[in-house]
Amino acid sequence: MDLTLKNFRNIKIQEIEPGNFVDKDRWTESTTKLEELKSFIDEMLRIINSKQQIPENLKFKGNEFANIFLTLIKGITEETKGQPEEIVRHKKQALNEIDGFYKVCIEKVNQRPEQLSFFETFNTLKNIEKYNYENEQIEINNLKSKISADKDSIDTILKELQKKSTSITMSDYAKVFGDESDTHYQNSWIWLLVGIGTSLLFFILLLFTDIYSQFPTEEVLADGQTVKYNVSNLLIKLLIFAVQIFLISFSFKQYSISRHLKTINKHRQNGLDSFKLFVESISKDDRETRNSLMLQLAKSIYEQTATGYIGDKGQNVNSGIVEITKMIGANKIE
Repeated sequence: MDLTLKNFRNIKIQEIEPGNFVDKDRWTESTTKLEELKSFIDEMLRIINSKQQIPENLKFKGNEFANIFLTLIKGITEETKGQPEEIVRHKKQALNEIDGFYKVCIEKVNQRPEQLSFFETFNTLKNIEKYNYENEQIEINNLKSKISADKDSIDTILKELQKKSTSITMSDYAKVFGDESDTHYQNSWIWLLVGIGTSLLFFILLLFTDIYSQFPTEEVLADGQTVKYNVSNLLIKLLIFAVQIFLISFSFKQYSISRHLKTINKHRQNGLDSFKLFVESISKDDRETRNSLMLQLAKSIYEQTATGYIGDKGQNVNSGIVEITKMIGANKIE
């Protein structure tokens, strides 16, 4: 027999085999109690599994009673290994548990007041089933009618909110680009000072110290005429020169990059800050021009822009904003 919650309603109490070592009279009394309990639990599960709106706590309590019921049946039907007296003791305990569960559910013995009782759960589920949802449906329909009647007002409010939200978003993004511009501006000065410092250090070491003379590249032999070249010292000098020149070049390159990024982000900030001014100059009915303005704003933000600080090969200045400005002027004239 499939003793699962899913198959609960198909369980036949009279077909349950309690096995050996069970008092027949006692088992007959227990089957009567199980039949009575099952009739109530069947009804609970039917309501819980219906499409009605059942609170989760009631579903939990109904399923809890059903699971306890299944556990009791499994306890009386499962095979018990051991000595006969141990099996008899196990079966008596299983029957006692059935009697105890019956008393708690039907006779309300040892019921804890802070929890829903068996009959409270059953009656609440039955009342929910009988509840007439027509009043709730009428209220929903009234709300729908009210919302439909106020649609114009709601649309106006939403448009104002969207407009305000767009303005705030533009300002927020403009501030982000402005902060980035300031950060790169500060970094450019740092790299400029580093580049100047490394350049000065290079010339001081070269002109006013004898650090390089410590690595002579030529040696005159004993005969006074033959010159021997020290390759290792030559390589050391070249390495020192290369490192210093690299540091100088790297510093000034980072300066140019920082200046380039500072200019681009400032350009983006100005584009976002001026967008509101331009868009309010266009007629609200002229969606084509507004869309074109938005497109050109996106291009001005995301396209590569020539700044002169780094190589500008392959970069084109976006001239589309000029055409948009002409359209804005034409609309203002009209």
